[in-house]
Amino acid sequence: MRLILGVSMRPKQQKKVDHDDLFKARLDEIINMKLELVPLADKIDWAWLDGKLADYFPTWGGQRDGYAS
Repeated sequence: MRLILGVSMRPKQQKKVDHDDLFKARLDEIINMKLELVPLADKIDWAWLDGKLADYFPTWGGQRDGYAS
């Protein structure tokens, strides 16, 4: 994580919202929750993984030259 003038360049983590967005389907409504890989998502330390991979991806929200989004 890079700091410029003491400000983190990483995006803030999105807060979970209790209400549903009218135009967006929740992921648990789209995927089959009985799939074998679904329980694996609860076992992964996502904060650790994000910290390890963050330096390899741009944080400005754009795409890198030569890479499609």
